[in-house]
Amino acid sequence: GLLPSLLSKYADFKVIPVSASGEQSVGKSFLLNHLGGAMFDVSGGRQTDGIWMSIAIDVKNRLILFLFDLEGLGST
Repeated sequence: GLLPSLLSKYADFKVIPVSASGEQSVGKSFLLNHLGGAMFDVSGGRQTDGIWMSIAIDVKNRLILFLFDLEGLGST
């Protein structure tokens, strides 16, 4: 699959998981988009459903960021 081949290609990189959790509609997706260059959907009427993941690779600093966008606490 994609993930094992990606990790083997960058085996000497530091892997950092980053997640955001909190109340619904407080800007978790927005924050992750700006922190790691992710493209999680953000809009006034839409909420994250479940858990979404994005991967950002910073070749210069030898980092791989796994960004996890979580559904808001108290979501229905």
